[in-house]
Amino acid sequence: MVEYNNLIDTANSITETKIPHFFLLSNFKTVGISKMNHQRVLIALERLGLSQADAQVYIHLAIRGPQKAGNIADALKLEEELLSQSLKNLQNKGVVDSTLERSALFSALPFDKALELLMKEHMKETQNIERNKDEILSLWQKMIRG
Repeated sequence: MVEYNNLIDTANSITETKIPHFFLLSNFKTVGISKMNHQRVLIALERLGLSQADAQVYIHLAIRGPQKAGNIADALKLEEELLSQSLKNLQNKGVVDSTLERSALFSALPFDKALELLMKEHMKETQNIERNKDEILSLWQKMIRG
């Protein structure tokens, strides 16, 4: 897979991200948002636990409105299997919903609500790791001792 390295300035720090070819931001120029803003939102969603594919699918649905899976795949140039997994992941996280029809329409939770939901889940995960820190460190010590 071809990858492109991009340096992104995010709140006083520059990070390098690898973006697969199908995530080039040219798909979004027609909706009037800047690539920089799109990239910052993408990075924020990734930091909150979404994969890059999941974040792209969510952003597409949030901007474009309800879509059929085929339309999403075409617009983002995603393989059907990757799109299917992303849609399941997003539904499991509660940020995407679908109709029950045979040719389902997928829709995104409004961004402010999705952001709040993802932030709460991320905080819960962080607190859980913090509570289990001693056990995790103990397990690590056992692993490196053989």
